Amino acid sequence: MVTKNKDTWKSAPNNLCRPGRQRDVLTPCLSEKDTEDSHERNSDGKTEDETIDGGKKMKSALEKHIERQLRDKEFRIYFDKAETKRMIAQEIALLRKSQHISQAQLAKEIKTTQQVISRLESPGDKRMPSLELLDRVARALKRKLVISLQS
Repeated sequence: MVTKNKDTWKSAPNNLCRPGRQRDVLTPCLSEKDTEDSHERNSDGKTEDETIDGGKKMKSALEKHIERQLRDKEFRIYFDKAETKRMIAQEIALLRKSQHISQAQLAKEIKTTQQVISRLESPGDKRMPSLELLDRVARALKRKLVISLQS
């Protein structure tokens, strides 16, 4: 489900999209609050890497470096895969915690171990979860797994 209505977007964190950027497969949304909370703000209300020059946001050195590296096809493949895994891990952890379910409880519900859920929620784990596992997790969290291919 893709929507441009911000209120709908905020109330549906399980939609798979990336507002403000080209959308890729399996990239879950976060609410604006989650996104804002993930950056520490200084006294001006700006993030550490956000500088305003003439009303335009200037990119940090890291953002510029990543932008340059993304021109390399091979780097982009690995970067997108890692970003997808990170977003899946984050979405599952947020949904599970919002429903006040422990990793052990979720594991029992989908007939697996707590260690599997821990790995699934770990963005550093390089293994991509199977569609079957993601579907079982989605059902246990009373959600629907949505996958789309986008340009």
